Amino acid sequence: MKGKLVGNVFQFVTDVPACYKDKALKPATDDKGEPIYFVQYDTEGDWAFSKFGIKCNSVVDDKLAIVAVVPDGVTIDDIKEQFGYAAVAANAYIPVIIDATVAEQSVIDACFE
Repeated sequence: MKGKLVGNVFQFVTDVPACYKDKALKPATDDKGEPIYFVQYDTEGDWAFSKFGIKCNSVVDDKLAIVAVVPDGVTIDDIKEQFGYAAVAANAYIPVIIDATVAEQSVIDACFE
């Protein structure tokens, strides 16, 4: 995963393959089964990024991503300050979500030959 600021466009590219943009990805859960992190794709262009999940609005390099225009004068340090903890959570939970999705699809594929 990688975040960058080019001019006044913030881009955060996840490791979620674009083929999952139209699928409902199961959230990461805690040891009690409670959802703690989600990944979504929004076809309307809305986005969200927090320690609880990411709602992507674009595809970059065949991965789900956030692409957002930010006000002039915003720096990468401003972005880090605002979204740093969100990036830490994404780094921790997105691989778990991808692994669970791949495993689930393998079971589905095995059930239907």
